[in-house]
Amino acid sequence: MIIDGILINSIEHLDNELNIGVFSTYSTEKKASIRRGFLGEQEPVNLLLQEKLLYDKRRNDGVDMFHFIMAELRLARLQNDLPLSWSDNIMFAFEKVKTMVVDGQWKTARVLCDEVVVDGVIVTQAFKDRIVSTIDAYIAQNY
Repeated sequence: MIIDGILINSIEHLDNELNIGVFSTYSTEKKASIRRGFLGEQEPVNLLLQEKLLYDKRRNDGVDMFHFIMAELRLARLQNDLPLSWSDNIMFAFEKVKTMVVDGQWKTARVLCDEVVVDGVIVTQAFKDRIVSTIDAYIAQNY
């Protein structure tokens, strides 16, 4: 695959490391070396590519987080015989947060958590706190 003029042979995300295998470069743009995971012998990688790959990782992680929350809400709804509107109302309350997390914008999502209203019935403080702590932990590890 060629991304931004760089021929990439592999991209992996392992334990908070971005591993990029580079065959060779074709671009004449200014390059910078990064050392995040392995890059052979300090292969040159464009900084724009590095940022793009980090956004891809953050977006994929956001989709995973959302899917786990949806699975958890579905199981809770089924086990407790709650109406579908229960999980729909929770997702509606966190809609802006979800949109940002799924888009890989974790810091913006964290700011938007402050706008979520706890009603104590559908959206509990414990649930909101868990979402906030998950986002905080992700930001601490990945930014």
